[in-house]
Amino acid sequence: MPEPIHVLILEDRRDDAEIMVLELEADGYEVRWVRVETPEAFLDQLEFNPDIILADYTLPRFTAPDALALLQKTGRDIPFIVVTGSISEEAAVFCMKQGAADYLLKDRLSRLGEAVRHALRTQNLRLAQRAAERQLIVLGHAVDTSINAVVMTDIGGVITFINRAVLDLWSLDPDLSVIGTRLRDLLRAPAETERLLAHLTLQRSIKGELHSTARAGRKMVLQYAANQVIDPTGKLLNLMFTFIDVTEQKKAEELRAELQHERELRELKSRFVSMLVHDFRNPLTSLQMSLSLIEKYTETFSLDQIREKLSAAQRQSANINQLVDDVLMIGKIEHLSSIFSPEQVELVGFCRTLFEDVAASVSEQHNLRFETRIEEFRYPVDPALLRRALTNLLANAVKYSPAGGSITMTLSTEKNAFVLRVSDSGIGIPEADQKRIFDGFHRASNVGSIGGTGLGLAIVKQVIVTHGGYITCESKLNRGTTFTITLPLDS
Repeated sequence: MPEPIHVLILEDRRDDAEIMVLELEADGYEVRWVRVETPEAFLDQLEFNPDIILADYTLPRFTAPDALALLQKTGRDIPFIVVTGSISEEAAVFCMKQGAADYLLKDRLSRLGEAVRHALRTQNLRLAQRAAERQLIVLGHAVDTSINAVVMTDIGGVITFINRAVLDLWSLDPDLSVIGTRLRDLLRAPAETERLLAHLTLQRSIKGELHSTARAGRKMVLQYAANQVIDPTGKLLNLMFTFIDVTEQKKAEELRAELQHERELRELKSRFVSMLVHDFRNPLTSLQMSLSLIEKYTETFSLDQIREKLSAAQRQSANINQLVDDVLMIGKIEHLSSIFSPEQVELVGFCRTLFEDVAASVSEQHNLRFETRIEEFRYPVDPALLRRALTNLLANAVKYSPAGGSITMTLSTEKNAFVLRVSDSGIGIPEADQKRIFDGFHRASNVGSIGGTGLGLAIVKQVIVTHGGYITCESKLNRGTTFTITLPLDS
């Protein structure tokens, strides 16, 4: 398909112009052309932006150099080819210096089509180059005026470019030369910088945060985006880093987290006070009732009835004492290590005795079993603290198995550790609550009217941690719970 082209011909002989057109058509062009002879007509036709200009060197009223000068004054970039009957070498060189794309003799027009193609290709390249240069200028201005700090380095981390925001971010003197220094020196974080550069050899882009220090000593948290800069062939040219100061944002997030924590703590304390009042009121009411009945009916109650009321009063008094102990212990929970007094204890006998004491006070609807795979085991523990933790676990196992069922304490040694498990077949712990069961004041959502302060398991965990061990929980709703205490032998 012929290639369309708009040609402006500066020629005083029409037949010469027609020959040029025929030559172009023979070379595959679909030519739309206009012939002019005067400067005025030439300037008028330039308004229509022809694709190319073919000009005789000498016309009656002006010359090809005159036409070139007029063309350049308009600012248009249109290829200009001199086509003349004869021209000296000096004149040809002068035209080329003035901006002509080429020159040809009229008796050698066979090269005209190729000369036009070459001139148009050169113009396209020139236009593309100018567009690229303009784009670079725009991009350069955008980078230089960006509020984000932009740093370019070579593959080894040597800085090759920075924008103005870098000077502001790191409080640098504008006269201080940063180009040629290393990125790690700018960031003042050698280890983090080396890791970042190492990752960039494997990944094209990375995002993250790092800590840096401004020259004035100001600590900063920087959010960064790091990218490889690659040419069209896939060759790695350099590395580009963009930094944003998020220090104030981080402080605001921390403040929000602290406020949220304070809000949650206030709610927990409020809930704790409510539970505490409830748990104190119940045994106090029972205690008062028992004592009131004894006082009122001393002469009519039998000795067994009085003993029964006194026994109930003693149980409620013990419950109150336990609540008081829990409240006092919660104040010490973060500082148990200061009262920790370990001694060598034979744990099998210690646990058996404690288990039997608890079993003696439990109703017959609960089946308590003590199982051990070891006969004797000595370990440094604080007897008072450990007794408190294990009693709490066993009491919970009974309390949260209101319908009865099996409660088992199992002792064993596994993987160079002493392991104690307390299992029950009670109501279990909902999965959503399991991650918070060791938090102070937290109670599971399914406890209903079963009393408690939410302190027991928090105390148990801190006691075990103070002994150098750890505690875990496995539970299925309505199928029971198992707490596992592990005390490493090298703790």
